[in-house]
Amino acid sequence: EWIEKLNQEKNMYLNALYSIAYDLNTEKGELKEFKKWRNDLEHNLLILKDTTKEDNDVLNIFEDKTFASIVDIEDFKNKTLHLMQITRSAIFSFVYCVRFQTIEYKTEDSPTNGFIIDFKE
Repeated sequence: EWIEKLNQEKNMYLNALYSIAYDLNTEKGELKEFKKWRNDLEHNLLILKDTTKEDNDVLNIFEDKTFASIVDIEDFKNKTLHLMQITRSAIFSFVYCVRFQTIEYKTEDSPTNGFIIDFKE
């Protein structure tokens, strides 16, 4: 039902933000790896390492898979540009989404210029 509200807004930038969020979904998203990396950076330990070389894990940190995630440094480097492109796209989509909504729903009486979308109804 909230997806219907999203479609009723007829704001392509809001739809673009939804699309990015859907792609980052940890279960079904095409870019779920990026979301996992972000979560690991914030809540656990993300280790970038050259997986072609032998482990020097003297503290046995790599063994705790619930705490530490190991990502090949070359894989991370190769995907960094894509990650930056997604970030840029999200920033532009957000800015234009707010701009579109502000222009579309601008009223004299509204202190928020009408930019309220209540998805909780």
